[in-house]
Amino acid sequence: MRKWIDEEYEGVVVMDGYDDCIVGICHRFNQEPIVAYSYEKVIGKLVADGMTYDEAIEFFDFNQIGSWVGERTPCFIEKPPHRPTAKFLYLPYKSEQFERALQDA
Repeated sequence: MRKWIDEEYEGVVVMDGYDDCIVGICHRFNQEPIVAYSYEKVIGKLVADGMTYDEAIEFFDFNQIGSWVGERTPCFIEKPPHRPTAKFLYLPYKSEQFERALQDA
């Protein structure tokens, strides 16, 4: 995705080391496009890098979402928790895993 962004959206601001957390480009009325990151993936990456969950939230609030680097500052997309369909999105339809997930829902 990063290659596509670099080719199609010159001048966007990206966070070094977080390419795997990019979900796309955010288009806003009468403003330049910006990079959109997954809130959950960014927090998860901070935790995977050795922070506790609370430390990751504090770091994120101050250093990432709290950092203004101009009009092209990235945004962060947060999904609603416990979306019932989320567990089915990547399971092959009518597979054994799908059926188990359906029973657990």
